[in-house]
Amino acid sequence: NTPDLPPGWMLFEILSFGNISHIYSGLSSRLKKDIASIFDLSPAVLSSWMRALSYLRNLCAHHSRVWNRTFTIKPENDKKLQIYQITRNDRFYVLASIIHYFLRRIKGASQWAESVRATVGVRPLEEQLSMGFPDQWQNLSIWQPPSAESANLL
Repeated sequence: NTPDLPPGWMLFEILSFGNISHIYSGLSSRLKKDIASIFDLSPAVLSSWMRALSYLRNLCAHHSRVWNRTFTIKPENDKKLQIYQITRNDRFYVLASIIHYFLRRIKGASQWAESVRATVGVRPLEEQLSMGFPDQWQNLSIWQPPSAESANLL
């Protein structure tokens, strides 16, 4: 007799983001491609983004500073990020942009952009630039609240 196993979604509720990233990296090429296609990404890009976000999560969980950090685990660049006008992939802005991208793919609309604008947008320009945010980033259409029509375009 084998014990009944819980459904996969239930297991993923208790796994750390790092564990999920490791599980993804160990999947077959076909499964990686299927999962990455949900996010309109290549498997290599999705894997690198997951590793970078896991690193960010660990820094935050251990109360490390992220505002002027040069990140050693860097996400791969992808054409999906061009609209964010990212110039460096070793600063917080690229990770904030990736979170924004995922949330828009998953939810369509979220409060993330508003929270980033409210938290980072009030900081002195020098601090924003040190985090990798481009000058006038708040004016980029991607950081504006989505209209009803544009929310469905992603």
